[in-house]
Amino acid sequence: KLAVLLLLLTAASATYAEVIPAPVGVRFPGTIELAVDATDVNKRIVRVRETVPVKPGRMTLLYPQWIPGAHAPGSSITLLAGLKFSGAGKRIVWKRDPLNMHAFHVEVPSGVDSLDAEFQYLSPLQSSQGRIVVTADMLGLQWHTVVLYPAGFRADGVAIRPRLSLPAGWQYASALEVEAQTASDVHFRTVSLTQLVDSPVFAGRYFRRVDLDPGGSLPVTLNMVADLPANLAIEPEQVTALRAMVQQSYKVFGAAPYRRYDFLLALSETFSPIALEHQASTELGKPAAFLTKWKSLPFERPDVPHEYVHVWNGKLHRPLDLATPNFNVEMGNSLLWVYEGQTNYWTFVLASRSGVMSAEETRQFTARAAALLDQRAGRSWRSLQDTLYDPIMRLNRQRDWPSWQRVVDYYVEGFFLWLEIDARIHELSAGKRSLNDFAASFFGRRGDAPAVITYTFDDVVAALNAVARYPRADFLNERLASNERNNAIQALKAVGWQLVFKDKPTDYSEAIDRESGDADFLYSLGLIIGKGDKITLVQWDSPAFKAGLAGGATVLAIDGRSYKADALKQAIAASKDSKQPIELLIKSDDLYRTVAFQYGEGLRYPHLERIPGTTDVLSLILEPLP
Repeated sequence: KLAVLLLLLTAASATYAEVIPAPVGVRFPGTIELAVDATDVNKRIVRVRETVPVKPGRMTLLYPQWIPGAHAPGSSITLLAGLKFSGAGKRIVWKRDPLNMHAFHVEVPSGVDSLDAEFQYLSPLQSSQGRIVVTADMLGLQWHTVVLYPAGFRADGVAIRPRLSLPAGWQYASALEVEAQTASDVHFRTVSLTQLVDSPVFAGRYFRRVDLDPGGSLPVTLNMVADLPANLAIEPEQVTALRAMVQQSYKVFGAAPYRRYDFLLALSETFSPIALEHQASTELGKPAAFLTKWKSLPFERPDVPHEYVHVWNGKLHRPLDLATPNFNVEMGNSLLWVYEGQTNYWTFVLASRSGVMSAEETRQFTARAAALLDQRAGRSWRSLQDTLYDPIMRLNRQRDWPSWQRVVDYYVEGFFLWLEIDARIHELSAGKRSLNDFAASFFGRRGDAPAVITYTFDDVVAALNAVARYPRADFLNERLASNERNNAIQALKAVGWQLVFKDKPTDYSEAIDRESGDADFLYSLGLIIGKGDKITLVQWDSPAFKAGLAGGATVLAIDGRSYKADALKQAIAASKDSKQPIELLIKSDDLYRTVAFQYGEGLRYPHLERIPGTTDVLSLILEPLP
C-alpha cells in the first residue's frame, strides 16, 4: 500500500510540475538590474532587489544550483527567504516547482514589462548552518547566492548590471570592473551572468593590497581582509615567494587568460575557510595568523598555487561534462582526476619552484600522502574513478570510515598519478621532455579560441602521446580502475624515492597536529585522538579497529593513569621491547570499557628516503624553471 501511495504522490507531483525551458543559444532580451545591500553585518542578512525585463505570460526564474568548482549541487537555496515578486506596483504570486526546488514559476500579467523581485540571503550565523561569509569586519559575496535568472537561456547570454552596498568605510576587491562609486554603493559594469558568478567580492573594515607582478602588463594583486590590522602584516620573503609563484606559473602554462588577477584572501577566526577558483580571481579563507605564522603553517600554503593553477586547468580549459550552459544543468565529474588531480600535482611543484614551500616540505607532504593512500583499505573495492563522484554522493557530509569508504581521494591520488606520468616522460625522452611540455601545449592560451576550451579523455591521451609516445589510454584506464594499494609507492619508485616509517614525525606532520590539536597514531595503533581526548578517526583493519574502537569515543586512561598523549606515545615506543599490552580505558556513550592492544612495532611516522643507485627525478621536477 505504501508503494502504491508513493507512486500516486510522484504522479501527482509530475502532473503539477511545469516544463522548465532548456537553455538555448539566444541572448536574453534586456539587462537585469541587481541591487545587493550587504550593510546589515550585525544580523548577517543580505538584502536583494532585482528587476528583470519580461513579457506577459508564463515565466520561470532559477536560483543557481551547480556552481563551477564545487563539483556538487549547492544548498544555498535553504538560505533564500522573503521572496516576493511584483509588477507595475502589484504583487505577483509565485509557485516553486514541485520537482525542482531551485525553480520559481510566475504568470506575468498583461501590461507588465518588468518583474521586480525582492528577497534576503540569510547568511549563516553558525558554521553548523553553512559557511560564515559575513562578519562584523568582513564579507565574502558570492553572486550566485543573491541572484535569480530566467530559465531558457545560457548564462553567457544573460546580461546583469550589479550594484553593491557596503558598510561605511569598508574597502573591497573583485574581478568586476567598476562603473561608478558613491560613499556607500559600488556600481559595477554590466556583465554576463557567467562573469558575475565567476567574480566574487571580498570586502572588509581592515584591508590591504600587495602587487604580485610589479611592472607586469597584466596586474596581479593580493587583496587581504582581516579580523585585525595586525593580521595584514606580510614579510618581504613571503611576497617574493608569491611573486615567484606567478612567474613560475607563466613559465609552465604560458600567457595568462585574464586582463588582471585578484587573489581574495580573508584572514579570520570567524569567516569560514574556502579555496575556490575563478577565471580572474581566487577566494581564499585562511586562519587569522596565516601570514604572521607562515613558517609554522606549511599545510595552509598550497591552496594559493592550487587555485591559481585552475586559471588554466579548470577555467580556461575545462572537462566537457563540467562546461554546462547555465547553473542549473547538472555537471559531470568524470575528469576530475585531470581538473583537480593534475592541478594538485602542479600545486606542489609550483609551490616548491617558487619558495611558497621548500622542497623538503614538499617531500614531507609527499610522504604523508603516500602513507595515507598505502593504508587506504577502501582501495580494495573503490577505484580512483569512482571517488570522482564522491562530492555529489555525500553532499559535504563527513565520513566516519574514510579509509574504507574513501572520500575525495582524486586530489592526493591524482598527485601520484601525474607524478608517475611525469617520471615516465622523463624516462622515455631521456630527460629532454617532461609534464611541463604537456602543460604548455594542452593548457596554454590558443589565439582566438573561445573563453572556455573543453577537453575529453581522448584529448588528454592525444596530448600526452604528442609529448612522449606510450600506450597512455591503457595506462590511464588501468590506474583509474585499479584496486591496487601500491600505486603511490610505484610513483615514488619511478622518481627515485621510497616510503619508510620512523619513530618521529616530520616537521610537516607535526605542524598539522599542533594546529589541529590531534595526537596522530594512525600508522601504529591506527587511530587519531583529537581535542577533548576524543577519537576522531580509526583506520580500517588497524589494531584499533580490530580492538573494537570507532570514532567518537573518549580515551580516559592509559595503563591505569589519566590519559595524556605523551603517555600513550611512550607506551607505544616501549612496546617494541615489552610484551606487556597497552590498555586504554574508553568511554563510548555511557559505556566504559578497557581495550588492550598487544602491539610491538613502536611509533611509526611516514618519511621519504632516496632509493640508492637511482636518478633523483623528484628533485629535478621541483627545480625552478629558468
